[in-house]
Amino acid sequence: MRMQESHDETIARLWQEIEAKRIADLEAQYAAPVERAKPTWTRRQDGTDEMSIPARPGARMIHGLASSSSINTHGYSLIANGMDCELPVPLLSSHKGYEAPIGEVFYVRRSHDRIYVRAQINDNESGDFAWEMIQSRELRCFSGAAKNSTLRIQGIVEGKTFYGAWNLLEVSVCPIGANPDSVFDIYVPGSSESKFFSWPIADRAAKATVKHIEPELPYAGVWAEGEQYQRGQFITASGALWHAETDSKGVKPGTAPGVWKLAVKRGDAEKMERR
Repeated sequence: MRMQESHDETIARLWQEIEAKRIADLEAQYAAPVERAKPTWTRRQDGTDEMSIPARPGARMIHGLASSSSINTHGYSLIANGMDCELPVPLLSSHKGYEAPIGEVFYVRRSHDRIYVRAQINDNESGDFAWEMIQSRELRCFSGAAKNSTLRIQGIVEGKTFYGAWNLLEVSVCPIGANPDSVFDIYVPGSSESKFFSWPIADRAAKATVKHIEPELPYAGVWAEGEQYQRGQFITASGALWHAETDSKGVKPGTAPGVWKLAVKRGDAEKMERR
């Protein structure tokens, strides 16, 4: 049977309990934070890669293409399968307010030519305002921004730069984006992203519709003494078709072989001259 403690023993015990709690609080305050495991890429059966973190229950969400390998209006291409990121990625409005985003991207899926994301909007006044603009379709496009220090050039072709490796810095909602493929919709549970992977991206769509067209003849009409002619042009004179070997003015075809070269003899060329 425990004997009743004295007054001094009670005071000593209380001080010990207070000191023990103080030490435990200090240890908890200065203890190294427990690091959460960083999300990593997972390969899907369809060959695409995905990465995700949990979303807030009941959050307002949007989804669509944050970027693609198309050449954007700035004259460069961000190759989709060269993208890397760390979740969450800030969600901004027109690339403003990086330190105070209106939401965050919590899911990313990348393929060889496009990057699909899902994002959640913050539950505050700025998030409410952004959500109203999203619902009214005033904000309907995504725009993904790369971290400049991570850009690695794959090649430059006719003034167009291709970046083969880069990190996703942020994704913005905006009225019109630089990349024609980057559009989004409101996401509800059960929404499918398949449509965002089904259409051809802009560059490929344009190339798919290009048909073979015979080059137009750079025909400059009937030769006239007072006209200036450029090398490569064709003219008709005396019913024949002539090719300009060099720039000239006032040099009559048939008088200077180094200036005009006979392309089609009199006959068929007369029809062109009459037209």
